[in-house]
Amino acid sequence: MEAGEKVKEMAEQGIAVITQNEDGTKTVTYKGTRRDAYITLGDVQKSAMNLLNVILKSSTCKYVYNEETGYEPVAVKPYSSLFDNLKEYVRCESIDLFL
Repeated sequence: MEAGEKVKEMAEQGIAVITQNEDGTKTVTYKGTRRDAYITLGDVQKSAMNLLNVILKSSTCKYVYNEETGYEPVAVKPYSSLFDNLKEYVRCESIDLFL
């Protein structure tokens, strides 16, 4: 199997390395380059996992599923209680709009 023209150009520029494997196949390894406005799949996956972990620790997910009884409430602390010395930039309070 021949490498495509773009891969060959990248190999000539030193951006890619084409290696012949013992079984006759070729492996193309790309060197890391700055990709401007693009983000790697690994970074997206890591960010998604971090975001989901924050959501799991939030008060929104304060119920756990039990097969016998259904959803049961669980004691949940505010997410901010996991950290010390957090600065408070915004304070929110609820008000009754229907006085």
